[in-house]
Amino acid sequence: MTKGHLVVDSIFKSYVTSKNRPRIQVLSDLTFSVASGEFISLFGPNGCGKTTLLRLMAGLEQPDSGSIWLDERPPVLGRVGVIFQNYRDSLFPWLTAIDNVAYPLYMNGLSRSVARARAICMCEELGLSFDLKTYPYLLSGGQQQLVANARALAYNPEVLLMDEPFSSLDYETSIVLEDTLLEVWNKTRKTIIFVSHDIDEALYLADRLILLTRLPATVKTCMDIPFVRPRTQSIRLQPDYATLKQRSIDTFLEEVNR
Repeated sequence: MTKGHLVVDSIFKSYVTSKNRPRIQVLSDLTFSVASGEFISLFGPNGCGKTTLLRLMAGLEQPDSGSIWLDERPPVLGRVGVIFQNYRDSLFPWLTAIDNVAYPLYMNGLSRSVARARAICMCEELGLSFDLKTYPYLLSGGQQQLVANARALAYNPEVLLMDEPFSSLDYETSIVLEDTLLEVWNKTRKTIIFVSHDIDEALYLADRLILLTRLPATVKTCMDIPFVRPRTQSIRLQPDYATLKQRSIDTFLEEVNR
């Protein structure tokens, strides 16, 4: 049975920010689906609820109404892996970098030696060149983010949710990791939902771009990204890529300026 089919059906979500103030509607009648093995980029205005949506898809929060199904069951951590934007808070400060990567594997029943071996392989695949015996608080922000990325990928979940996972990395490292992520995805064909603030990144990586509206967020449009795989960075030089990028930016600005 193919795994990783995600359905988001008529989701509404609101929050109370403080006492005596009205609830803020964050998501409104949000509906889309992601096929098993599909790579989706989520893009939208700042503060439009992208991280809230990821938390709902991970099963960390529940919607006010509507439903989310992963292979016809509610999503739960374990089946869903998450790389959060606040990656620093997700790392255990008392564990070394390699033990942070291996931790979910221990918890999934692997022996310490097997878990560490798999963690080391993933770190090597991602090109982590710093000392993996170092504790997180001694690492730079970019290195901490790389550890968080490696941990989510090593665990090999059915669905991987990525919330701006390259945001703290320098441009050179980001470009390298884009290609590394595509190599890993090409091997595993895991379902990936990738939140990005960079339209080039979003278009280069994904099969489809889902553009969200301002609050309360719903789907404004879905755009197919037709470029053949495997991809190289050179597609950014193609006229068709420039046309799709301009169309995406125009649609985004239409929403921001409405």
